[in-house]
This record gives sequence, C-alpha cells and structure tokens, in this order.
Amino acid sequence: IDRLADILRQQGWSASWSSLVPIQPRGTKPPLFWVHGGGGNLLHFRKFAEQLGADQPFYGLQAYCLDGRPAKLTRVEDMAAHYITELRTVQAEGPYYLGGHCFGGWVALEMAQQLSAQGEQVAFLACTDSSPPPLSKEKQELDAEQDWRDKMKLHRDNLAQLSRIAKLMYFIKRTRTKLRATYERLAYKFYLRIGIPIPQALRVCYIFDVNARAQCNYIARPYAGLIILLWADHDIKRRFHAHYQEGWRRLATGVENYDLPIGHTDVFRDPHVRHVAERLTQCLARAQATHAARADTAPRSATTYNNGG
Repeated sequence: IDRLADILRQQGWSASWSSLVPIQPRGTKPPLFWVHGGGGNLLHFRKFAEQLGADQPFYGLQAYCLDGRPAKLTRVEDMAAHYITELRTVQAEGPYYLGGHCFGGWVALEMAQQLSAQGEQVAFLACTDSSPPPLSKEKQELDAEQDWRDKMKLHRDNLAQLSRIAKLMYFIKRTRTKLRATYERLAYKFYLRIGIPIPQALRVCYIFDVNARAQCNYIARPYAGLIILLWADHDIKRRFHAHYQEGWRRLATGVENYDLPIGHTDVFRDPHVRHVAERLTQCLARAQATHAARADTAPRSATTYNNGG
C-alpha cells in the first residue's frame, strides 16, 4: 500500500489507459476477446475467465469513457475499429475468437465484420443474452415499436396479479426509478458542460446512455459466418425469445442457440457462471479443433500470440 501511495503522490503521474484488459493473459490457446455490456465495465468477467480454464487466455474490452471524461467513441462502428486496433497488440493476425455480452454482442459482431472485410479470419463469434441488431432503418423502427408494446404488456400482466396496495407500490417504485435516471442525466450533462470529469456515482448512467444511443443508430449487415448465442432464459426474456431468434437467423449464415435457466444479470455470477463457461468451452474447443484441422490441410505461417507478454 505504501508503494502504491508513493506512485500516486508523484508529480505529473497519470494512469495509463487502454480498452484492452488482460484478465487472464497466460495460456497456450488462441486468446478470447470479450466486449463489455451496456455498463462498459469488465469486473464481472473475472470469474468467467477463471471458469474457462488456466490454458485459455482471456482479454476484456472496456468502454473508453470509464474514467469520467467525455466519450470519444459514440458509434458501434467506431468502438469496433478501436477495439480491433487494441486487440492487434496481442494478436496481429487471425484467426480471431470474439464474444460479447448484451450490447457487447453487437460490437463483437461489427468487429467480426470489419476483420472479415480486412481479409482476416474470424474463427469464433459468441454473444450472451444479446438481442439481434436490425438490418435496416425500417426494421429498427419496427423493433423499437414492438419492444415498447412488449414492455407495456409486461407491465399490464404484472399489475393484473397485484392487489391495490401492491399496484400503488409498483407504480411508486418505477416512478422513483425514472426520476432518479432523469436527475442523473441532468447531473452528468452539467459536468460535461463545465469540463469536469463525471463523478463515479454518475458514470454508469452516462455510459449506459452513450451505448444506448450507439445501439439505436446501428444498422447491421448480413454476417457470413456462425454465431453462438447463449440465452438467459428467464421469464422476461422468454417473452421475446422467438422474436430474437428469428432476427439472428435473418442476420447470420449460421446460428446455434443455447438456453440457460438464469437471469440476465446472473450470467457471470456464481453459481451460474460455471454453466455458461462450460457451454462456451465446448463451443470454443470445437472451433479451435476445426481451425487446427484446416491448418493441417492448408499450411500457412504460424500465428503468434503475445500472451503473458
């Protein structure tokens, strides 16, 4: 602790910043790069990386504005391009193994698209609990309208099961949530206007809003590859399950669906993270074996990884 305090006291010292975080950098297998969700943080991926095994290098990609400064990357396409630049410091060429959670699934998809356009091979692409991005502006508007209808129906169904007092408490709780979000938005906009870093307590709201706007403006392209989808099959998600699966099938050449009986926020928490990691490990092993077989039949220069650097 004393040494850390000495470093922080040094005049002119500032923390280095990178979106690429080596959560588990060692191992002999090709590295797996995983993109943050809507909150931008990677702390909850630590147990996930441990469950994948000591021989599987695992790198997280975190949001650029976690330090409270204004976001420089506000489009999915720009985030993907920046993350590709950073992951190339570990792996200069393909095949690449990519994944993302929720919003991160969209960014990982765009990364796969950009890497493919650059002539690189993407051997693996996985998304955990990610809704499908739209293929057109018209589809985007229809999806937004459908999501609003589904949420309203969900609220009506919930209210129908409650007593009068419980209905009132339900309304009060959601009103408080809306008011708090409104206050946080006004507060972080004030800090941005005066040029002061956003306080820690407001950063989650800011990052969620940045990523939500990026998501609203993103139009995907058809993906000529296989996407592994791991679904948190809880009650709310189950209502949209068929709709989501149909959207992914329209987007990708191949889709594999795996349902997990857990909630959206439980995907990377004990004890559920073990089941997610087991399923993903199976899919990873198959992709790695497929690439190894292709490499044997079509020799090329070996790919090197800067694992453990």
